[in-house]
Amino acid sequence: MYTGIRLECLVLLIVLMFLASSRSEVNIALTGSAAQSTDRELSRWKAPQGIDGCTNQNIGSGCCAHTKDGRYKEAWWRVDLGQTMTIQNITIYYRGG
Repeated sequence: MYTGIRLECLVLLIVLMFLASSRSEVNIALTGSAAQSTDRELSRWKAPQGIDGCTNQNIGSGCCAHTKDGRYKEAWWRVDLGQTMTIQNITIYYRGG
């Protein structure tokens, strides 16, 4: 059976192991750079708006990225994080409006 001190040490060890295994979610894209296949002429909806931390999905908010309309078969958008990282979750907010 565990004594009082041994039990306290065991509880402390369990708490420390739990804290070490849990991580907060951090938006690592905020420090990256973004690019997209095309930009609309005179547009404020450039690729960096997709990683500015704003999650407002209204196109008029200035938080959205938008490629050029037209006869383009393929549109793409990418983020360069600057280094190799392990990513556990990606959230994409599609624009509205």
